[in-house]
Amino acid sequence: MKLKGLNKLFLFILSGTFIVLGSTMNVKASDNFANSMSMVPIVEIDNVLSRDNQMDTTDNIQLYLVKNDKGEYLNIAFSNVSDFAYIRYAASEKSDWAGKMYKGTAVEILDNQGEWVRIKSGNVYGYVQAKDLIMGKKAKEYDSDNVDKIYSYAESKVEEEARLLKEESERRGREVIEYGSQFIGNPYVWGGTSLMYGADCSGFVQSVYADFGIYLPRTTWDMESVGIPVSYDEMMPGDIVLYDGHVGLYAGNDTILNAIDESHGIGISSALYAPIVTIRRVL
Repeated sequence: MKLKGLNKLFLFILSGTFIVLGSTMNVKASDNFANSMSMVPIVEIDNVLSRDNQMDTTDNIQLYLVKNDKGEYLNIAFSNVSDFAYIRYAASEKSDWAGKMYKGTAVEILDNQGEWVRIKSGNVYGYVQAKDLIMGKKAKEYDSDNVDKIYSYAESKVEEEARLLKEESERRGREVIEYGSQFIGNPYVWGGTSLMYGADCSGFVQSVYADFGIYLPRTTWDMESVGIPVSYDEMMPGDIVLYDGHVGLYAGNDTILNAIDESHGIGISSALYAPIVTIRRVL
């Protein structure tokens, strides 16, 4: 996987536009949900998914560039690998690895021992082989070619594990939305749990997740304590968004996939139609 650490910027797919009209009110699951919102009945799933797999942008390099009398860089280097190289705890290929540096990773040289170089990059300290670095005059030339002065840094083993877990959660969340979107346009039925023949808001969410082997409580109130809480800014597709008496699945682009009411059935609505009580992640 050719990623450049947690600081690597990802670009995402375009998303659709959804319009929600009407005033806001708190409702119970049995109320006519249409009184509080309106929806666009059917949309393409490609327009539903939006800000997935988000990662932090890289920062401008903060390392001081120390030069010798020939103008060559003494303490700055860049990785010279096609994919990645391990940053090891000790100057040996048998040593365990502390992190990875990817192509173009910026590093600070702490100690040059010839075949091995001790470096710092991002949150990672360790040793890499000199052959995997662009140093000296070549580093200056490499840096000069980077007009925007934007760099990536090494990724620690802990950071990689966290990233992979997040990516897996995001992947499964998109699958949840893709699956649930097959039932857009199907009827809303109070007390129902059938994705084909009718479900209410909590029945819809419960039945969608049941297909993934995740069994949720039957009511919106009981769903408020499932999984782990996340903030609105951290939301990913598939997260459960709970309101006062209503629930839906976050579908990206500030929208939810939900069973709305008898008039609209299952569809896409604004995630901001009413105050959010809590957001839960169960993936």
